Amino acid sequence: LRDTVADMIAESGPIEAGRLVRILGRRYGMKRMSAKRADAVMALVPSNQIHQSDFGVFAWPAETDPSTWRVERMQSSAMDRPLPEVPPEEILNAIRWVLSHDGPSVGDDLIRAVLGEFGQNRLTVQAKQRVEAVLAWGLAKGSLNFAPSGYVVTDAKQAETVSWPASDA
Repeated sequence: LRDTVADMIAESGPIEAGRLVRILGRRYGMKRMSAKRADAVMALVPSNQIHQSDFGVFAWPAETDPSTWRVERMQSSAMDRPLPEVPPEEILNAIRWVLSHDGPSVGDDLIRAVLGEFGQNRLTVQAKQRVEAVLAWGLAKGSLNFAPSGYVVTDAKQAETVSWPASDA
């Protein structure tokens, strides 16, 4: 079982803990996993591969450093992975991608573009709150910056050069 869990994390990681448990349970014919079994599954994951934050609990592949991970796994549908099952680092990477391809942005336009990367075409309250929380986290840790105009940009140098007014700031 430990090898199966390790293989799942290596193939699908980072993966949200609840999703890992559900997928493993289905592989073994279980429709539901009790909290006790879920805890037993998570106990099989080495502690250095479990990252817990206000955004949830995620199991990361052994050789992957969340602070340097720059992957965004695009989805065709929100049914593939609901946004709460997407690690904040991946949402932050989607924000960076949108900003680098679409240019500086702000507000609902930015949030809609990011949600589109994950196959979501509806701006729900929960999805907006999740992206806004990751955006605030990215700004707080210096991964994103505000330009004087109010636009969100990917780096401090760009923040100095973006001067057009924000449309919905």
